[in-house]
Amino acid sequence: MSVMKLYYAPGACSLAPHIVLEEVGDRFELSRVDLGANQQNSADYLRVNPKARVPALTDGDWTLSEAPAILRYIAARHPAAGLWPWDPREEARCAEWLNWLSSTRSPAFAPSLRS
Repeated sequence: MSVMKLYYAPGACSLAPHIVLEEVGDRFELSRVDLGANQQNSADYLRVNPKARVPALTDGDWTLSEAPAILRYIAARHPAAGLWPWDPREEARCAEWLNWLSSTRSPAFAPSLRS
């Protein structure tokens, strides 16, 4: 089994997947993306995530981006951790809040990280 790698930047919404990976106890590596140095637009990082944003999560040769999707993926890999509701209405409400947080709150916390 491959070790997942989380591409992150301090102060960005990549903190949530980092916390969840720690919570579930899964093995993972961290790779810092220096947004101040415009590393998100480097050829190396664009091969990981053509969207030029963090977070990105690699699992072998497969890559996923966007914090809500990454959180859902980690939760699905570790259902015993109880981090995601599986009742359809509760799951929809959880997705609603995650999307609201990632689309409206995150930029307000760190406007200098936007690129």
